Amino acid sequence: MAVGVSGCLETTGSSTGLTPSVRAHYEDLLNTARVVGSSEEQISVIEESLESGRRIVFEQYKQAKEAEIACVEELGFDIVEREETSHGAWTEITYLFGGIPQSDELDTLVDEADACMDRHARFIELAYQTAPSIEERDELRNAHREELLACLKRDGVAVNEDSEWADLVRADREHPRPAEDQNCFEELGLIDMG
Repeated sequence: MAVGVSGCLETTGSSTGLTPSVRAHYEDLLNTARVVGSSEEQISVIEESLESGRRIVFEQYKQAKEAEIACVEELGFDIVEREETSHGAWTEITYLFGGIPQSDELDTLVDEADACMDRHARFIELAYQTAPSIEERDELRNAHREELLACLKRDGVAVNEDSEWADLVRADREHPRPAEDQNCFEELGLIDMG
């Protein structure tokens, strides 16, 4: 049996600061990390990122992955095919673990290997690899915000200029319209941005 594990690294030169959406995502990850009993090291990395207003960097991510791998090895699994593969803007870190340890409790050991991920790296990895996509989504939303607000006002939907995106989505969906009319998100082709 071999199990594959991967993580991603942004290698292009985009912003390293935390946008409000990325900050909220990091806060959610931090809360979940605390609930599942992640290591103090993992929690500390996310807390420091939030305090400094800076995104998690490769060195922090790599250190967390090394702790994860060491944890899996301590269970008696062999680590094989550890690689860093470039995919253009991202470098993917992967490894397989196998070499079934001598145990009648193989399912338990596999669960413990998964717990190594939660304990040492899962939330750092999620924060690290999702920040750029959240920023890209925010940029797209900002690019269409004025157009969306104009459509909502035209349709008589009561919203504030500074409403959160989720509030605009909700107001648009809840506004009564004849069945044959599209809401503003449909009309503007923003369905996937809701």
